[in-house]
Amino acid sequence: MDDDGFYLGYNEQYGNIFVDFFRRDNERVNSNMMIIGKSGGGKSFAAKTLLTNMAADNSKIFILDPEKEYDFLTSSLHGQIIDVGSALQGRINPFHITPSLKEDDDVTPNNGYQTQTLDVQDDYNQHLQFLEQFFRVIFDGMDSDSFEKVNSLVIEMYKKKKIDKNTDLEKLKPEDFPIFDDLYEIVQEKLKKEKDEYLQSIYKKIEIYVQKFATGGRNANIWNGPTTLETKENFVVFAFRSLLANRNMSLANAQMLLVVRSLNNEIIRNKEYNKLHNYGENDPNRRKIIVVVDEAHTFIDQKYPIALDFMELLAKRIRKYDGMQIIITQNIKDFVGSQEIAKQSTAIINASQYSMIFGLAANDMNDLVELYRNAGGINDDEKDAIATASRGEAFLITSPTSRTRVHIEALDEIRMMFDEKFYAQKKF
Repeated sequence: MDDDGFYLGYNEQYGNIFVDFFRRDNERVNSNMMIIGKSGGGKSFAAKTLLTNMAADNSKIFILDPEKEYDFLTSSLHGQIIDVGSALQGRINPFHITPSLKEDDDVTPNNGYQTQTLDVQDDYNQHLQFLEQFFRVIFDGMDSDSFEKVNSLVIEMYKKKKIDKNTDLEKLKPEDFPIFDDLYEIVQEKLKKEKDEYLQSIYKKIEIYVQKFATGGRNANIWNGPTTLETKENFVVFAFRSLLANRNMSLANAQMLLVVRSLNNEIIRNKEYNKLHNYGENDPNRRKIIVVVDEAHTFIDQKYPIALDFMELLAKRIRKYDGMQIIITQNIKDFVGSQEIAKQSTAIINASQYSMIFGLAANDMNDLVELYRNAGGINDDEKDAIATASRGEAFLITSPTSRTRVHIEALDEIRMMFDEKFYAQKKF
């Protein structure tokens, strides 16, 4: 019964339940949440109930969606859907260097507002490191000599665009940054001029990899062009379905890297937004930021644990940025696939204040118990409650000592925003 909470549902013994997921006290130290349960148990209904309420409470919400789960809700909220498998709703140019505001560089100017200084050299060098990671994904199989040569060609490419560690990046427009065509052009120039047979063979290998992403290449439509992606709306869905449907995990993971980088910037910008408007910690106008990874198990790749790395990092840091991370999954086994994945998954759960656990199959219970071993544990009575949960009933954890059953229920006004069939019934 939180004073500033919204209606989440009811408990048959104790009555209505209202939860303020941004409440802070001795027990509640962050807003992160895990939503776990088998297919058809009520996870999606609960997630949409949460997000609709939060959207009405001055929040900027970003969803990584592999299943076209949020189309109707996005339409109801006049939000934005971005198909990451194409550039139709916006492109992210991998070579676009985005200035990264530094948390520790706060200064107070004459106007009294908190702003942050930029380390231009660090932004440039950090982006070169990011590109190395990006290339390892899209140039999978490239030998080490060719890979090192690509990195040097990238620096040369930036120099041709008059961009280096001393460039004031804030003065550049998206069109000022290089694209894959520029990298391909440099490779072809090297091929024409190079006399050494070994170096020629290296450039030919690089050409084969790069031309797939330049004009005329089969993947040119995704990244070959200036950044056009804008996320002005407060409800934004990154739709991964078309990309995952092609089963090209190399492209999916590379695009995930770019989306993650974009989200990191959004999270930092949100904190700057609150500082710029001088919204204090308890100011009701303070804007929150929420990042949702739906069907999170579909993003887990043992070879390139990009999504899991992001979830682990975000779970630890988003609290400082007026934010909340929500992880939704039906497949616990993917979160305990290997020792390293299990370690990261445990870290994510340990950094999650809230858990909403719907009904699970018996063979998932041992994995659940193991994941929550250091997060308050799951006792035998709680295991029974989860195993016997009816559709729409969840075991809600708000702290190691505060746990209860809850039947998730959305008020009609809320449900009409995300349930298309319910909306049609009420409308007519």
